Amino acid sequence: EARKTVQFIVDVTNEIQRKAKQIGQEIGKKRKVGKKGKKNTQKRRVPEKLDVIEEEEENWVAKEVGHRLEDLVAMIFAKKTGLEVFPVRKMFRHPLYPFMLADVDYFIRFPDGSIGILECKTCNYNAKDKWADDGIPENYVLQVRHYLAVMNMNKAYIACLYGNNENEFVYRCLERDRMEEEELI
Repeated sequence: EARKTVQFIVDVTNEIQRKAKQIGQEIGKKRKVGKKGKKNTQKRRVPEKLDVIEEEEENWVAKEVGHRLEDLVAMIFAKKTGLEVFPVRKMFRHPLYPFMLADVDYFIRFPDGSIGILECKTCNYNAKDKWADDGIPENYVLQVRHYLAVMNMNKAYIACLYGNNENEFVYRCLERDRMEEEELI
């Protein structure tokens, strides 16, 4: 059973990489030809060196708690939706844009066999209002749209635990938006 699970994860990872390569090729073709049909020869400026600023983060405890609760958030999501979730502990890279990385928390297997993304979040009770009226905090929307582009997937869920029981939990669906994706890239 463990071997089947490992093989399944390897197969899913290979499929994800294949799909990511496909979307990268599609985006690359669109980028090479401009609006007037002429080849885009404009080069992007690459900085010679990056300045790295090392500061102690004020919210390091909140980030650590969020990281430690990812498994719990995924478990609650699976229980509430009946969908299968699974991790692939790997950093993914877009095939055409190597600066685009995705550190996906969990993947979702939908009933039709397709795969999506589950991004797990936590927040304190006072921040739950950002999720009111089916809302999603904008920074999470951008993060997940980025992940959808890197992974060449069409659907993701963002799940957030804002308290200490499963009733203080929300999840939202996010569909891929290729127009917004192009702006991100």
